Order: sequence, then structure tokens, then C-alpha cells
Amino acid sequence: MAGPYENPADRSDIQTRISALANFEYRGALYAEAKANLFREIDVFVFPTRYRNEAEPLVVLEALRAGCPVIAYARGCIAEMLGQGGGFAIPIGTEFVGPALDQLEVWRGEGGSFQSRREAAVRQFEERRAQSIALLPELLETLGIHSI
Repeated sequence: MAGPYENPADRSDIQTRISALANFEYRGALYAEAKANLFREIDVFVFPTRYRNEAEPLVVLEALRAGCPVIAYARGCIAEMLGQGGGFAIPIGTEFVGPALDQLEVWRGEGGSFQSRREAAVRQFEERRAQSIALLPELLETLGIHSI
């Protein structure tokens, strides 16, 4: 698990709970190369965000770019970001763990290495990147920007 503490006042209690878990590692907040290394080490990025104003989280794009399939709640643009093959979006308002575990079993049944999922994640990122680049001139025109 990685990421900063939402509430630093909870740090001690959370660290105590984490220390009691077997096979669990908390790496804290990760940035730059440390985050890229994490995505290379893991099979799947699980992002059960409950942040009600989630829009288009950069961390999902970072995972896809690194070839790491994503399982996340379908908040904001996440379902669209995952598209066809980049991951699995769970409907908001439903239980997360059961569907996430079921999807992991499906992917594991594809060969266990998650390699086909990794390739699909990269394809999804590249398709989204190409779409964004294609739309950039229109956006700049709309904003009245004629050179950058």
C-alpha cells in the first residue's frame, strides 16, 4: 500500500494496525521514480477511492502508462479512463472487495502472469494520450491560445 495519511493525527493508530498484518507493506507517499518502481513491481493497482469529487486521477494514468492494470470505483472519468482492457471499474454504491477479488480471479485465469492485462493497460494509456493530443488544437482554439 502506498500514499500519504489522509489525517496525520491517525498515523500512530494506523501504523499499529498495519504492524499486526501479515504479508502487508506500507510504503507511504511515493513520488517520481519511487512511484514508477511500485507500478513495475505490482500486478494490479487497486484504487478504491471514496473521494466524492474524484474527477480524472493522475495516478490511474500513471499506472496505465507503466502497464499496471487498475481496479477502481467508477468515479468521475475513471471508467472511461480504463476503457476496454485497461482495468475494471466497479459501480459506485456497490461493495468493492467482492467484485475486485472476482476480477482478479478472472485475470489470474488468463495465465496468472497478468501480461495480457499489462499490455492492455499500456494500449489504453496510449489511446487516451493520442485522443488528448488530437483534441489539443481545438482546446487551444477555444481558449484563444494560438501558440504555446
